Amino acid sequence: MFPGIHTLLKVSPYRDNASCSAALSRQGAVMSDTHETPAILALERQIAFLVRRLEANQRRRNYPLERAHYLLLLMLEEQEPQSSGTLAEQLGLDSSTVTRQINVMLRHELITRTPDPHDRRGGLLYLTDHGRQQLDQMRKLRRESARELFADWDEPSRAELARLLERLNNTIEQRVAEHFSRSRS
Repeated sequence: MFPGIHTLLKVSPYRDNASCSAALSRQGAVMSDTHETPAILALERQIAFLVRRLEANQRRRNYPLERAHYLLLLMLEEQEPQSSGTLAEQLGLDSSTVTRQINVMLRHELITRTPDPHDRRGGLLYLTDHGRQQLDQMRKLRRESARELFADWDEPSRAELARLLERLNNTIEQRVAEHFSRSRS
């Protein structure tokens, strides 16, 4: 990777790959001298900007739920009940991180916890009616945002992006799971 590339990408004022390449060349980092393919270089740059723009968009929106709460509610909606440990493992997070989020969600009455009949130390988590309402509201707002964002895209292009994002998410999930299992052994 180029010297200083991560710094450049995270705060890059450059709007396109050509101006970015010119800046890197001025820094002595010539793209043709690297072992990376042009696609990898473009992916690394585009993902850096995508993550930054998504974070900025999240802060500007007045969503009813935090992103972490939305994801946890989605997971509970797909399969109830679940333990906090199961949720943490599925997300590839430390259980203490998920436990903190769950405690906030319990206080906001988004979820409820009942004793786990198979593990007296643990509890099983369920969505509350309030949690379902908040989840539905958040989903509606996010879908409206997606409709606006992709208004100029034709349906086959939207479907292709969705397919590629699903593939990317599955790859990341697999890598996180592999790392999680290695770190536990």
